[in-house]
Amino acid sequence: MKAAAGAGIYLIRADGRSRHRPTAVVVDDSPAFRRAATRLLYAAGFRVVGEARDDREALEQVRRRRPALVLLDVLLPDRTGARHRR
Repeated sequence: MKAAAGAGIYLIRADGRSRHRPTAVVVDDSPAFRRAATRLLYAAGFRVVGEARDDREALEQVRRRRPALVLLDVLLPDRTGARHRR
């Protein structure tokens, strides 16, 4: 297995070919939703590299992990998630 900084991981299959798994961060104040979203994203081919429950944690995770996808709750308890869509 070979890591690619900030871009996910490469999985090496038995036939020698690699498959890139894009990274994701899940942001929601509900732990149950974060768990369910993580399972669904994994099944869809993503590697969840971080989770956050509020605005502060979300910004920290996104800056540190640089994910390809951010699944963002638009009604976070400490700030409206829609402000971070850019």
